[in-house]
Amino acid sequence: MTASRAGRGPRWTHRRLRCVVGVAFGVNSRGQPHTATAAAALGVSQRTVQRWLHGTDRTLARLPAGRLEQIQAAVRPDPESLRQEEITARYAHDAIAASAAPAGTGVLPAWRQQKWLEPHLVAVLELAGGLRQVAITRASDRAMPELRKRGKVVSHTTLGTRFHATALAAALLTQLDPWRVMTPPGAVKQGRTQTWVADAPPVTLHDLAVTHRLR
Repeated sequence: MTASRAGRGPRWTHRRLRCVVGVAFGVNSRGQPHTATAAAALGVSQRTVQRWLHGTDRTLARLPAGRLEQIQAAVRPDPESLRQEEITARYAHDAIAASAAPAGTGVLPAWRQQKWLEPHLVAVLELAGGLRQVAITRASDRAMPELRKRGKVVSHTTLGTRFHATALAAALLTQLDPWRVMTPPGAVKQGRTQTWVADAPPVTLHDLAVTHRLR
């Protein structure tokens, strides 16, 4: 079976499959997927995995649909992480609404203490291994240099508060949900559930913020 998906969603090219298998089962010193580890986890021979991965970057991979689902499940953010994301996003939207109350009556003192009501930067970072990640940080002269230590900044925008930034990041991850992966512990500095494969459609953060009325 050809590993493709009807309608909206990723095209399972050999390049994408190699990236996702590497995320799920690790890579060797050359940056290639650990085919032996993948084979043991999937219950097939190492040669079978090697055959699945063999092909030019843009051609569609061919493997049984059930195996593709196994690989997807191995990198999908866990249910608890997704539940916490939903809670955080709801809190952000509630806080945005509360902050709009007359004379700041809806603002909690802790928000000011934590500097959450100051401008925050949202950025999409390009990471090693064909991945991208969304990051949030308080806007300052040091923000961009610090982000560049983590990856190449491919898109960024500044919003009025951390709550607006959090809501934008949540909207981005929802839009890119079919492309999301959870990186192994230690693979990224932080935000291991906020990553996706770079073959996802490009998103301009400024435009997305306008669409969701966050600016």
